[in-house]
Amino acid sequence: MYKIKNTRLISESRISIYTKYFIVPGIYRFPTNPLSVNLKLGYESYTIVLNNTSNSLFNGRSLSLMPTANYHFLRNESVDSYVGLGTGVSIDNIDVGVFNEGYKLHFAVAPQVGIRFINHINVYLQYYVTHKDFSRLVLGVGYVF
Repeated sequence: MYKIKNTRLISESRISIYTKYFIVPGIYRFPTNPLSVNLKLGYESYTIVLNNTSNSLFNGRSLSLMPTANYHFLRNESVDSYVGLGTGVSIDNIDVGVFNEGYKLHFAVAPQVGIRFINHINVYLQYYVTHKDFSRLVLGVGYVF
C-alpha cells in the first residue's frame, strides 16, 4: 500500500499501448546517442481511498496520453536500463469507466525508471504527478514487440 498525498493506492491493473514513430507499437531510438522517445497510451484501473470522504474505497480509472523521452545506460544485448520523463494528459474518473459522468482532464508529468531484458521484457516504475486524487505510482511489467 502506498501513501500518495491524500490518496492511498490499494491495488492496480494496467493496460498500456506503446507506439513506434507515433503510429504502431514500439520505441524510436536515436542511432547516435543514448536517447529514445515514445508515445504512450495507457489505461489504468485502481482502487483508492479518498481521505476527505471518510476513508471510503473508490475505483479509479484513468486514460493517459503521454510522449516520453528516455536516457539509456548500461545498454547491451541482454539488459537495457533507462530513466525518463513524460508529459501529457490524463483523463480521470472515479467509479465505472473513464468517460462516464464526472470525468476530468488533467495535465500529468511522469518520471520513470526501468529495465528491459533481452529486448522484450520491460519492467518499470513510474509516478504520475497529476491532480492530488489521481497521482499514482505504477509498477509495470510488459512485453515490447
